[in-house]
Amino acid sequence: MINQQLLNGILGKRLGLSNNRSASNNGQQIRYERIKTFLLEPNFNGFTGDDLFIMQFIKKGWGHDIAALSNMAEAMTNLALHNPSNSEYKLLLQEILSRAIHPKVSPYTKSIDNMQSLGKYGYYLEHLNIILGCYQRNIGDEHVQLNERVCRHLLQSSMSYTNYHADLLPHVNMKWSADQAAIIYSLWLFDQNNSTNNYKANKKSNN
Repeated sequence: MINQQLLNGILGKRLGLSNNRSASNNGQQIRYERIKTFLLEPNFNGFTGDDLFIMQFIKKGWGHDIAALSNMAEAMTNLALHNPSNSEYKLLLQEILSRAIHPKVSPYTKSIDNMQSLGKYGYYLEHLNIILGCYQRNIGDEHVQLNERVCRHLLQSSMSYTNYHADLLPHVNMKWSADQAAIIYSLWLFDQNNSTNNYKANKKSNN
C-alpha cells in the first residue's frame, strides 16, 4: 500500500539522477512495484490511512487522494513515453482514471458524466483534468469529451475573476497560485493533445 513517504519518493524526485545510479534504480523499482500493487488491488473503495499518511488524522484527506492519483498519472506517462512497448503503464493509467472518478474520490453525488454543473470543485477538477490529459496522450480519445468539458469549466471559472484564479472548493474563498498553475498546465496538456488554444486564453492568470 502507498504511504506518504512512498509518494514523496516516486512523485517528488526525478528518476535516475542519483550519483549512485544502481541504488537509485533499485529504489525506483521498489516504489513502482508498490504503486502497481496499489493500483491493481481489486475492489477499490477509496484511500485509507495506509495509503495516505494524512488520512490517519483527517478522514477525508483534504483532497490528497486525487492529487496523489494525478501525480501517479504523470509518472506513468513519463514511463510510457520512455518505454512505448510496455503496455503495463497504460493499464495502470486506466486504473488511475478509474479511481479518480470513483465515488470515494469524486466530490460529486453521482457520476461526473451525469452532473449538469461541475460546480466550484476546481481543486478536484484540476487534477482530474491532468489525469484525463495523460490518458489521452498515452491511450486514446475515449474520454476527450469529458476532458474538454472540464477544460471549458476551469477556463470559464478562471476568467470570471479579476485575479484569474478559479474557485477551488465550495464555500471557500481562498485561492492559491499553485493550484491555478496546475489548472493552466491541464489546459496546456489538452491543447498539446488536441491543437487547441485554451492555455493561451488563460495565460494572463499566470501573471
